Amino acid sequence: MALVYLPLEILIGFLLQEQERLRESFEFFSLDFVYILRMISGRCAACKYLRRRCPSDCIFSPYFPSNNPQRFACVHRIHGACNVAKMLQQLPAEHLRAEAANSLYYEAQCRTRDPVYGCVGIISSLHQQIHSVESQLAKTKAEIAVLDSLAQQPAQIQ
Repeated sequence: MALVYLPLEILIGFLLQEQERLRESFEFFSLDFVYILRMISGRCAACKYLRRRCPSDCIFSPYFPSNNPQRFACVHRIHGACNVAKMLQQLPAEHLRAEAANSLYYEAQCRTRDPVYGCVGIISSLHQQIHSVESQLAKTKAEIAVLDSLAQQPAQIQ
């Protein structure tokens, strides 16, 4: 059997697909996989974007892998690298840091799409939808009550 040497990009792509499969299989995944991926690919997206050497204990590397540079660029554009690093370092647990990084990315995307309102615009839109659906539900319940009372009136007459 001949040995096949795969380009680094194909190997990284395979590892990322495997990571997504594992992430879907388990409630949360071990960040060891991310560290292995980082060791193979070199610097994380944040260190590449900031053009600096990526230390072994880089706060960004588990949450901003090198294969997704636009993720860090979006977060950096809105929040700034120093602020993101401070926020991530203040959180004690790894899973909280992962959730915070995902939240920062979502907020940055919303702010990019809607510079004035950002996430607040989406939240207020959802509140308006909830309010309109609740009023429709109340109206429908009132109509049902009226129809029930009308259905019971002929029974009382007989």
